[in-house]
Amino acid sequence: MSDYYYRYQDSRHGIYTKKDLPGKRLPNIPVYVLVNSRSASAAESLAYMLKHLKRATVIGEITMGAGNGAMTHKINDRFSVTIASETTINAVTKTSFEQVGVLPNVKVSSEEAFDTGYRLALNYLKEHNSRNIAPSNYESVIEFLPDSKSQATIDSSTYKKYTGTYKNGPIEIRVSMNDSNLYAEVVGRGGKLKLIPKGDHSFLVDNLKERIQFVLDDNHEIVKLIGIDSPMDLNKIK
Repeated sequence: MSDYYYRYQDSRHGIYTKKDLPGKRLPNIPVYVLVNSRSASAAESLAYMLKHLKRATVIGEITMGAGNGAMTHKINDRFSVTIASETTINAVTKTSFEQVGVLPNVKVSSEEAFDTGYRLALNYLKEHNSRNIAPSNYESVIEFLPDSKSQATIDSSTYKKYTGTYKNGPIEIRVSMNDSNLYAEVVGRGGKLKLIPKGDHSFLVDNLKERIQFVLDDNHEIVKLIGIDSPMDLNKIK
């Protein structure tokens, strides 16, 4: 899988997969590895090897690029110095990720990496449905995942029309905007939840498995806030 060249010893040490492993091998199961700009050293090495063996899909940001190993040398009783002394040589690329990092197969922000991998996994299961699960079950779960494409289509000026207070009986929700993001809070309970756009005036409530939708009248003014996955029906009061 990879060689490690030790400069001080002028020697190489390789790492390999084992021929004999307990349990069942799963060569056809998709693997998704999530990385970000802080992934370094051994974390990068694992992602790099799996990517170039075509055994995994790497998702996220370009990693740190810390591919060379180092040795620490004692100078005296008070000081020591760490010097790079070990080069990684991948079996496939014949080079390493030093200074360049691991380039993801799917490049997204760190915040989007998990949902992107989850969506890919669900779509794979839907397409390779060996257990005959109704496709709608997968689709309903996918529907709850944030969609980065729909987020990119809505700017802060569009958000302003959604802001305001919505109420029905004892339930009152205040929708506000901050840093170009939309938030909702239940008045009297505290705590704001980010609203993630899903299109057609609907949003996913972050951290909750619930979608909401703003209702427009004939003049394209927002008049209601309703729940797609709940019976919530609130009128805009201001």
